[in-house]
Amino acid sequence: MSILSNHESNMHQILREFPSPKVPRDDKGRVVSRICPKCDVGILQYEGDRIWRCNGLADRENTEQELIACDYTFEHGTNHPRSMSSEKIKVLFLDVDGVLNGCYTRERAPGGCTGVEPAKCAIIRRIVAETGCKIVLSSTWRRFSKNLPYLWKSLGLDELDNSLGQSPILDGRLESGLYTSPQRGHEIQAWLDKHPEVSRFVIVDDDSDMAHLKPHLVQTDGRTGITDEIANKIIEGLNV
Repeated sequence: MSILSNHESNMHQILREFPSPKVPRDDKGRVVSRICPKCDVGILQYEGDRIWRCNGLADRENTEQELIACDYTFEHGTNHPRSMSSEKIKVLFLDVDGVLNGCYTRERAPGGCTGVEPAKCAIIRRIVAETGCKIVLSSTWRRFSKNLPYLWKSLGLDELDNSLGQSPILDGRLESGLYTSPQRGHEIQAWLDKHPEVSRFVIVDDDSDMAHLKPHLVQTDGRTGITDEIANKIIEGLNV
């Protein structure tokens, strides 16, 4: 497991590095994602002569956890599986606890944990209606899939129409046994790296661990959750 742990540690560093300033484009001139579409970890780096090559490692057949250098290459100006859509989108990165609930929330989710308040869910619907944004779940609720149907039903939004999924969970354990957990901002950045079609985004959260993305944070008071005043700030940020 040691080689995989080292790779996971290196992955966090790779995701935060900026690759070549040159911009890869497909056969229609659209910007393409720099995240490798083959190993989904490495970043495409420019080698010259219109060739971009993955700088990451790949899991060979996902069997013995043997990591090898990824051999994916992409020629500038050819077809690419992650071409950027011409349609720009707005994204709201949504936390749940401390946003859709607070200290006095009585609602309960499946399993008995604190649920979400209808009034706060209505505020999220107003944000979606006034901005046309899509929702990406960045909350720890990502870890509890059994609660997600309850969440979307409570929000009163169709998940297929209004969601673009979840930010990745990048925590793990080092070879030394030390557990590491990157800031939530790094997980959000990892999602953004794969979605160059995003034109504007706002993060709503009661925590502030957003690293370099903190300027995009609209922070709530975890005791009271989201309010109409906070919603107005989010709408302003998305509609600029």
